[in-house]
Amino acid sequence: MNSSVAERCSELQGWGWKVHHRSPDPHERDGPNGLNNATQAVLLAAEVLTHLQPAVADLISAVEWVTANLVTANLATVGLASMDPVTVNQATGAPTLGSRCLRPWGWYEVLAVGEGYQVKRLHLDPNRRFSLQRHHQRSEQWLVLAGEGVVQLGEASLKVLPGQGLEVPVGCVHRASAGPQGLEIVEVQRGSVLSEDDIERLEDDYGRCEPA
Repeated sequence: MNSSVAERCSELQGWGWKVHHRSPDPHERDGPNGLNNATQAVLLAAEVLTHLQPAVADLISAVEWVTANLVTANLATVGLASMDPVTVNQATGAPTLGSRCLRPWGWYEVLAVGEGYQVKRLHLDPNRRFSLQRHHQRSEQWLVLAGEGVVQLGEASLKVLPGQGLEVPVGCVHRASAGPQGLEIVEVQRGSVLSEDDIERLEDDYGRCEPA
């Protein structure tokens, strides 16, 4: 933050103090140019936000860049640094690259597909979880991107945080549950059959288990 912005923030803090402590009458005109304290504070706040907007935009861009490169680096460790773009499968209606498929627990999007693999990004809404499930034709590798939650792998229950990786073997019963901030995961599927049909749901909060 440059000195001019810092000075404005200090000045804004002073006017905020006046509004809350010194002026029982909000229309008291003791500010410059005959403005009352509340009006002066609002004008200064707008000026500070105008100065800070470029810095905030740069910060957001930096965070997005770091996140994207973290994902790329971790995908490279499993041999997926160069990923083929997803194209629409007209027969199955498979999603295009980046398109989101809504689910009761949140959404997922397909990032890439190739021979024997598929990469997805999963977003679980706060305090939601997907079904307790297993797959008979594929294994999965997970990388936690954001948020926190709990993952059940077989009999184990693991708290997960950003940057953590997990292995889901073929046939392993598993479930991800989001905490109050939600949960985002990159999922790398490997196997001969990579479809939504290869999901055996054992428990489900949304009534999607098939009758025994």
